[in-house]
Amino acid sequence: MPVFKHRLLRSSAIFATMLASSTAFADDTGKKDDTQNQVLLAPISVTAQKREEDVQDVPISIDVRSEDDLNAKQIHSTTDLLQSSPNAQFGGGVSGAAYTPYIAVRGVGSSEVDSDPSVGMFVDGIPVTDAQSYTSGLLDMQQVEILRGPQGTLYGRNTLGGSVNMTTNKPDADALSGKVQVDAGTRGVRTEVVGNAPITKGKSAARLAVSVDHAPNDTENDTGKDTGGHERAQGRFSLLTAPGDSTTMTTSIEAQTQKLRDQGVKTLADYQADRDSISVTDPFHGTSQSLLARNEIVHELGSGATLTSLTGARYQKTEFDGSSSPDGYFATTEALMQGFGVTGYKHRTSNPYESEFTQLSQEFRYTSPEQQAFRYVVGLYGDLTSTERTYGAGNSWDSNLVLTGTGVDLRMKSTTDSRSLAAFGDASYDLTEALEAFAGLRVGYDSKDFEYRMSHNNASYMALMFTGATSLMESYEGSLDKVYTTPRAGLRYKFNDDNSVYGSVSQGYKSGGFNASMLFSNGSTPAEYKSERLTNYEIGMKNSLFGGNVSLSSALFYIDWKDQQVLSYDATTTATPIVNADKSRSYGGEVSGRAELGAGWHVGAGLGYSDATYEDFKNAPRTGGGGSFDASGNQQQYHSKFTGNAELGYSWDPNLLDMTASATVGYQYRSKFYFDAQNTMAQDGYGTVNARIGAENEHYGLYLWGQNLTDEKYLVSSVNYGSGVLVSEGDGVSFGLSGSLKF
Repeated sequence: MPVFKHRLLRSSAIFATMLASSTAFADDTGKKDDTQNQVLLAPISVTAQKREEDVQDVPISIDVRSEDDLNAKQIHSTTDLLQSSPNAQFGGGVSGAAYTPYIAVRGVGSSEVDSDPSVGMFVDGIPVTDAQSYTSGLLDMQQVEILRGPQGTLYGRNTLGGSVNMTTNKPDADALSGKVQVDAGTRGVRTEVVGNAPITKGKSAARLAVSVDHAPNDTENDTGKDTGGHERAQGRFSLLTAPGDSTTMTTSIEAQTQKLRDQGVKTLADYQADRDSISVTDPFHGTSQSLLARNEIVHELGSGATLTSLTGARYQKTEFDGSSSPDGYFATTEALMQGFGVTGYKHRTSNPYESEFTQLSQEFRYTSPEQQAFRYVVGLYGDLTSTERTYGAGNSWDSNLVLTGTGVDLRMKSTTDSRSLAAFGDASYDLTEALEAFAGLRVGYDSKDFEYRMSHNNASYMALMFTGATSLMESYEGSLDKVYTTPRAGLRYKFNDDNSVYGSVSQGYKSGGFNASMLFSNGSTPAEYKSERLTNYEIGMKNSLFGGNVSLSSALFYIDWKDQQVLSYDATTTATPIVNADKSRSYGGEVSGRAELGAGWHVGAGLGYSDATYEDFKNAPRTGGGGSFDASGNQQQYHSKFTGNAELGYSWDPNLLDMTASATVGYQYRSKFYFDAQNTMAQDGYGTVNARIGAENEHYGLYLWGQNLTDEKYLVSSVNYGSGVLVSEGDGVSFGLSGSLKF
């Protein structure tokens, strides 16, 4: 803590200097002639604090993506979204992010399928709490807000790193409208169709949105089917009604299906030799189906306050199978087993996986009027969830004298039933015209019931491989419950209407859970792991400069992190269960801004720095097997210290069909990161260049775009099972055309 206090004091001095300069600039620009023909930045409204506010008035570090931003940058999935935001990252898994996604904000993340997420994701206020749903498409989005830092007060558990709040376009009862957009490129075709129709003018309406996204197999496979790409179909129907003069109800149902395919796993040697094809007989593949139903009732009280009821129901089913390793990768293991007399032994290089997830949630919320000194939100929340997971494992062999039969299949099936209740409140109070105090508290209760069953079909194999200290448990039942609090408090000082600074302290909480794969009878592999907590200390500032032509947002933070849920190594069984690392930490900052330069030019940029390390993690799994090691002091895996982006754009009048033409070029950067806790497998820093040029008017639009134009080579995953390093590559260069029709 002394180190942090020193850094905070030093950073505060820097902030004060920057703020003094910025307010001076603001005063100067305020004296300029208001009749000058200037293009000002449009204000951005957000609902980060569950009430509508200008983003510059919210004491939270926020990155906002509008519908136009998403389309312009070809951001059509959550994967693309988080990769474009400073201090936010998306990746992970031996075959990339499709099966075991790693999502982190400020270095706080999780990639374990069995554990809850560390970054919350919400669709119109409904929580998405299962990891496989984090690879969904973005359909007919109005806006996406990425909130950095723990959001436990208003958004509950499992939001330690932050939250991603997705807001869809709602039915419009005033006008008939529609849109067709087609994005066709070298990596596939995506089509989105939207229709909106009033039912009763000014009171009720219906909206339908559908998208189909097809990316063909683009990785050549020498020994099996070509792989890569994906197929995604998504649809949403929304209905707006007005049961009373002061009451509105919005009901929606959304369905999505995805076919997921491995991007292509190859050995590190093949990657370094620039080999384009892979050799995997049965590459990873899977399917995912999800359903989301939502009902929101908003009643406006005469005083300007509102009552809100938000009900959600979700269902998700995921299945995948296939190989994550090139043919021959386990040749040494196979030769060893055959040397023991197990002829024709084949080591299965993948394990089938199935999961089903259901969730029912309910929130009641009262929001006070905004035009008063004391503003607040209070509410109650509850949810019921059930998760069923089945892991498969096994190997095959020819008939021999050592083992009976010709193979073995193991099935580890688990069921987790969870219940959560919470009461929360968050308030702001104007102590003076310039000084605002804010505070909030959530008190919650979590409980989980866990049931585990293991089955197999070959007793001789089990007797040979899993005996004594390594014998497997055939059943296990457990439960846990926890009462938790997630408070926040801070101050915000407004130097004037355009410049403010804030400081805050907030806490986050992540539920404990159970290891759902192999459990061993000797108890060396724990069935249960504890909940995770962190405290975030933050100072930040929001600035509007040069008469509204420039907008800046910046923040510094320090995160004290306890009982982080991580993979460990069990020397007796060689398993890698989830356990708790005693202590971790992350510190850094982010700054982002946008500016209208005049004469049609505009610019935007963002830079993030976060140093996330393990401070006390003594039993981390050694890369490639062979025991454990002390990871204390090492950088967290999949985490880049520096992330950033910049964009330069120009708009002009082509004097054609009332169109506005525009051209933009952007750059995204990510510094070096490690794939393992031992910090031995790394991807060096890299950047990608994207560009877009075209024109549009009120009804038509046509754009030519390119992604990763320099064809930068980089890895998205790397793993070592003990027989060498396996890697997956990121997307190379792509380009295409986007056309839109609106009415």
